Amino acid sequence: MKALLENPDQLQLLREYPAMIKNAVEEMLRYDSPVVNSGRIADRDIEIAGCPVNKGEPLNTFLAAANRDPKI
Repeated sequence: MKALLENPDQLQLLREYPAMIKNAVEEMLRYDSPVVNSGRIADRDIEIAGCPVNKGEPLNTFLAAANRDPKI
């Protein structure tokens, strides 16, 4: 609801086309996900954006940041 209230044009669109509610809910969950981060353990030696990560090292994934990546 917060996303719709902050984007009244989208709220109006949803009011005009209520059949879009299923897609709107999916998009709101993607945009403002209830899960914002998650932990992982590297299963092999890798490099992420030039940073080496060794097998067995813990990683934090920030899912909320991924949902708002300006490159996508």
